[in-house]
Amino acid sequence: MQVPEAKFAVAGRGTKTKFPEWIEDYRVDSFNEKIEKEISGLYSQSRLVIGLHGSNMLLASVHAGMTIYLIDEHWGNFAQDILYQERNPRMATFRYIFLPYQTSNDTLGFIAAVMVLKWSKFKSQMTADVVNSDVKE
Repeated sequence: MQVPEAKFAVAGRGTKTKFPEWIEDYRVDSFNEKIEKEISGLYSQSRLVIGLHGSNMLLASVHAGMTIYLIDEHWGNFAQDILYQERNPRMATFRYIFLPYQTSNDTLGFIAAVMVLKWSKFKSQMTADVVNSDVKE
């Protein structure tokens, strides 16, 4: 495992099923205000949320550090379910990744690990010119 301290959770609407003990299942049958607040709290503690494209990803895009959106046939609508929290376009391309729903688990895992492990370095590289541009010559 590339990120041994990582915790994994499944959240959203759905039927609870048996996962390995290292995956927590927070899925619910239906939503209400209390549950949405709890899910938002979970997202706000998350460095990365991976989910299927749809309105369910609005809260994730607001609260999580980064997101991977898996898209099936709705490529023409891919940015509708994001509330961008990033003004810097370079940083936004790292924080909000769009992949085909059919992406293999190995590829998805690799990309997710890169996002989590390389975020700090990427951020320092991509924001350095902003800091340097403020310096008067």
